[in-house]
Amino acid sequence: MDNVGAFALQVNEPGAYKLEVQNMNYFFEPVVVEVYAEDFLPGKNMKAFLFNMKSGKDVNVRLAYPLHLEPSSRNQYFEAEQPFNVWAYAKNPFVIMVGVMLLMNLMTKGIDPEELKKAQA
Repeated sequence: MDNVGAFALQVNEPGAYKLEVQNMNYFFEPVVVEVYAEDFLPGKNMKAFLFNMKSGKDVNVRLAYPLHLEPSSRNQYFEAEQPFNVWAYAKNPFVIMVGVMLLMNLMTKGIDPEELKKAQA
């Protein structure tokens, strides 16, 4: 058995304890360990649950003793750079307004001057 990352739980009194694993590369879900008042027998009078940030311990996910924790995700410290996207600029409202104005300007240049005077009158 590989003891990399192993730990020992030393409990002096009964209660609920929160176990958090700190790792630079991986994220582990927090665990709540409850120790009962009877004589301490490893795995007999203790229960472990995953810890939910919203509601506290998640009673639906009970862990077996000895605890074997696996990472839930890999820590990502940097965001991936997004590639250049022409459509992101084309959807900009300011670019759309300028484009419509340029199109209207090009359309008015093609109007016959006599018809323009008739329309203005």
